[in-house]
Amino acid sequence: MTSARRNVATGTEEVTMAEGRRSGPTPAQGAGGARSAERVLALYEHLCRASRSTVTASARACDLPVSTALRHLRTLEAAGLAFRSADGTWAPGAKAVELAAVLLSGDPIVALARPIMERLGEQAHESVYLAVRGRSGTAQYLDAIAGPHLLQYSGWVGQTIPLATSAAGRALAGRDLTHGYAVVDQGVEGGVIAIAAPVRAGGRIVASMSVVAPSARLDETTVRRDGRLLVAATDELSKRLGSPAAPSTTRPG
Repeated sequence: MTSARRNVATGTEEVTMAEGRRSGPTPAQGAGGARSAERVLALYEHLCRASRSTVTASARACDLPVSTALRHLRTLEAAGLAFRSADGTWAPGAKAVELAAVLLSGDPIVALARPIMERLGEQAHESVYLAVRGRSGTAQYLDAIAGPHLLQYSGWVGQTIPLATSAAGRALAGRDLTHGYAVVDQGVEGGVIAIAAPVRAGGRIVASMSVVAPSARLDETTVRRDGRLLVAATDELSKRLGSPAAPSTTRPG
């Protein structure tokens, strides 16, 4: 059962449920809420793309008054999606990083990468891994394709490895990418060599793909061949994620 009453202050009519005396939002209120949500999401997207931004720059990028931008940034801050640094600039918060990690470790990138990884495994005749950044200077393996050999390395899914001393980590950090890929011998484990190349989305490195094999099985010629195959595979995945192909040669660093 419902009843209607007129709000004297606004001149609008509110519909109320008689049982609970609850009134829903008016069409005007609903439209205002939708606009506010759109503005908050636009600011959040701007922060994620810019990595760091002032209130003024954020307001300008989203075509908002500075006061409105600040209010919405504080809303994001309260949700853990943004934080204000000591110099007054704003950046994505810890919750944003956590949500990004959940997305990357879920089905979307794994589903896109798997057929490419399977083809690379067939071409290289070795195990292939997909990794993303983990916590505290680590990389984490998300998926693996087992190689055809009796001696293979394919049981590391879910494990974390150091960024600095692993090929997957160096690719994620964009370091030592001569010819577009990094090579580390005896890095993750003794007797193991890994070749890794970065995967990009929106121009940023979001994952790495690597070929992993016993050191004794890969000589310099094989490493170069597998490196070229790997770069072709990561370029294909990057294109599917919306990024152009990476340069064929990147200076170490």
